[in-house]
Amino acid sequence: ILMKTALLAFMIFTIASATFIGMRWQFNKESFSLLDKAKINSRVLVGRRVYLPTLPNMRDRVKREYENTISALPENRRNISVAKQDEIRREIHRSRLSRIGEVKAGSAIYWQYLGLPPSLKAPLFLRYRTYIGKVLTNNQRETTGIWGARFIIPVGNKSKDVKSPRQERAAFGSLSASPEKIMCGIFNEKVLPPKVISKKGKVVMGFSNLDRQGKTLFFQIKDGPKLLVKITGFIENYCRGIFIIFLKLLFLTGLSCAVSGIISASIAIFSVMSYLLLGFFSMFLIGADNQLMDMGGSIPTSSIMDQIGTFVSRGLMLFLIPMKSFEVSGMLSDGELVELSMIVSLFFYNILLKGVPLFLLGIWLYKRRELGLVIKK
Repeated sequence: ILMKTALLAFMIFTIASATFIGMRWQFNKESFSLLDKAKINSRVLVGRRVYLPTLPNMRDRVKREYENTISALPENRRNISVAKQDEIRREIHRSRLSRIGEVKAGSAIYWQYLGLPPSLKAPLFLRYRTYIGKVLTNNQRETTGIWGARFIIPVGNKSKDVKSPRQERAAFGSLSASPEKIMCGIFNEKVLPPKVISKKGKVVMGFSNLDRQGKTLFFQIKDGPKLLVKITGFIENYCRGIFIIFLKLLFLTGLSCAVSGIISASIAIFSVMSYLLLGFFSMFLIGADNQLMDMGGSIPTSSIMDQIGTFVSRGLMLFLIPMKSFEVSGMLSDGELVELSMIVSLFFYNILLKGVPLFLLGIWLYKRRELGLVIKK
């Protein structure tokens, strides 16, 4: 096992090094302008921590609106099926989410971010994508708007008495001297000064829709707007991502060896594929169940088959390892930081607690099979 692990590590190191060298060579070979190179280095070839805006409690709001919708129906129509209840909840949930990111022409929207480093000295970045009319990437055009932020201005405490707490004053101001042109349907980034962060690590951002045709703009929740803070360079972030890929391949290799040592190769392939598919479908069912809970529903309101599927999926996830947990390619391509907490969690919960027992069980069964063959002879 140690030899196979060392061989796997050597192969990944070789491939990762060749990929990195080829990427840097291709990047240096291209005739990018200095501005484009600076953008790539600051937005892609970097490891930036992502901060998402705080969202309201959707579950309570959806549940309250659902109850109001049902109570507004005639009494002879209130006893509807479970499927119809879930459909109403989903429609209310979609409507609520769209309203969170909706900015009508001439109005403004605000977001609040928590947990940022108050002592940050370097600039931070705002990444966002907005849509005109409908949340589609097709048929989008240029619009006009203006970004603002709450700036933190230190006041008082000019003495050298360090025991005196720092005082600050907040003032909301624009991030540009005039309305800026924004291309819809694509990601845009803005550089923010660190003085937008309060001493409690709080940032408040605002956006005003000044579209000349009076169209409504939409910000998707999953697209941000995000605040990004540089933590590491690309090499360190790349190494973190490669290590997670190594953990993924280590588990797959150990699982394949454990199963193939017990049964024939063809059945072993089928067993490993079944294991991976079970993990995928279990995550899908649990995700759908969590979404229903966020919409104000509960497991008892689901059908019997849904309850059985949820129960079985949650039980299987105590032993299965979803491969989706190891996906980091999107994070690396977006310049987002691969957190150390993510690496520790994957290694401890997925490899040590779930993977190692499977490996040991395979070794034990393989040993018993070999001993049985010797005794039989």
